[in-house]
Amino acid sequence: MIPIPRASIPGTRSYVSITRTSRQNPIPDGRSSYTADLIRLSKRARGKDLSDTLARRLIRDGDGTLAKQYRDTVDCSGTLTSRDGRWESRYCRHRWCITCSKIRTARLIDKYQPTLEGMDDPYFVTLSFQNVYPEALPEAVDDTIRVFNSCKRSIRYLGSEFVAVRVLEVTINNRDHTVHPHIHVLINGADTAKALRNLWLIRCKKYGRKAHSRGQDVRPANGKTLIELFKYSVKGLPKLKDRAIPSGYFATLDLVFQCLKGRRLIQTIGFTVSDAEADDAFDDLTNGIRTSEAEGTVAVWLDGIRGWVVDGTGELIGAYDPSDKYQKYLASVRGFA
Repeated sequence: MIPIPRASIPGTRSYVSITRTSRQNPIPDGRSSYTADLIRLSKRARGKDLSDTLARRLIRDGDGTLAKQYRDTVDCSGTLTSRDGRWESRYCRHRWCITCSKIRTARLIDKYQPTLEGMDDPYFVTLSFQNVYPEALPEAVDDTIRVFNSCKRSIRYLGSEFVAVRVLEVTINNRDHTVHPHIHVLINGADTAKALRNLWLIRCKKYGRKAHSRGQDVRPANGKTLIELFKYSVKGLPKLKDRAIPSGYFATLDLVFQCLKGRRLIQTIGFTVSDAEADDAFDDLTNGIRTSEAEGTVAVWLDGIRGWVVDGTGELIGAYDPSDKYQKYLASVRGFA
C-alpha cells in the first residue's frame, strides 16, 4: 500500500491508499485474461513517462514556438475513463509523443499492408544527400521533395508506371550537430526503383546538393519494410545505449519539429488509400485494453508513481518499475541526474 494525498487527484481531498495492480497482483477478479491487458497498460505507462519527460525538456530548451503543443503531450492520456469495459482517454496526436507514435505506426501498417501485398515486385528505396545544419533544414526539406518530384516526373515521362508510398524522415547527427533529411520509398518494380536512385544522384546536383551513391539504398521489400517505412518521422531520442545526450540536442530537436509542422510527410503515388477512418485513429488509443472497473470510473496519472490511480479506490494500474539504466536515461533526458 502506498499512502498518497488525494488532493493530487482532481475533485478529491484527504488521503487514499494506493493498491498496486501488476503482473504479480492482477485485477481482483482473478481472471488471467486481464493480466495481458495490464501488461499492455504498463507498457503504455512507460511510453507516457518518457513522452512527458521529453516534452518538458523541449519546453525548457525550445524557443517557445511549440510550447503549447508540448504541454498537450504532458496531458496526453493523463486521465483514463472506463467505457463499455475498456479504458478511454484523450491523446495529443503529436509526432514527438511516444504513445501516439506507436499507435499511428500500427494503424499505418494495417492501412498500407494491402498495398505492399498488391505489388508484384516491391522495393524499398532510401534517398538522401549531405547533412545540413539545423537552421538550413527548411530549405533542405523543400529540396528533398523537389528532387523526388522531378525524378518521379521523368520516370513517368519515359512511360514507366510509378506506384509508390513516399515518407519524409529527419534524423539528428550528434557527432557534428547536423540534421539529415531523407526519403524512404516503397515502390513497385526493380527497374523503376533503380531508375529512381540513378535520377536522384543526377538531379541533386541541379539543386546544389551533394549526394553519393553510398548514401542511397535499393533493396527488395520484405515483411519488415512497413515497420521501417512508418516507424517515425523524426528520431526523437538517441538509443538507450547512448550514455549521454549531447548539449544542444533538444534545441535542435525543437527546430526539427518546427520545420515539419504542417508538412505532408506521407504521400501515396499512383493509387489512393481511403482515409475514412483517419479521424478515428486516436479516438480510443487504449482500445482493446479491458478493465473490470465500473462504468465511468476515472483513473488519473501520477508522475511520481508512474501509473494511473483509480479515483475512489486508490488502485494503482499500469504502473511500471524502471530499471536503474532506464532511470539514468530519463535523468539524462531531464537534464539532471
